[in-house]
Amino acid sequence: MNAALWVVSPPRPKPTRSPRPCPSLRPSPGPRQPEDPDAGRGPRLLHGGLEGLHDPYLMKGMDKAVDRVRQAIDRGEKILVFGDYDVDGVLSTVMLVKALRILGPRSSTSSRSA
Repeated sequence: MNAALWVVSPPRPKPTRSPRPCPSLRPSPGPRQPEDPDAGRGPRLLHGGLEGLHDPYLMKGMDKAVDRVRQAIDRGEKILVFGDYDVDGVLSTVMLVKALRILGPRSSTSSRSA
């Protein structure tokens, strides 16, 4: 059996000045022009309302999906929610599970196996 040798580093000295802010990684393209299709998009994304959203029933099969979810809720069936693992996928999964729990069914999410 080998004995472990622990090496403890001395404490780091406290900084004598404030750290400098990180510079931008890319230059700013400047202010957006009014003809730019994304001009004004930031405030709409942060403070927008329902009027800027598309009708979800334009998605093919949405009426059938809604009917099936309603049927599952009425029957007390368990609903399994599959979500994506990027930022908007995780957020939308959480929002859907919370909404379903308010409506009453037992719901769970999928988990990724390693």
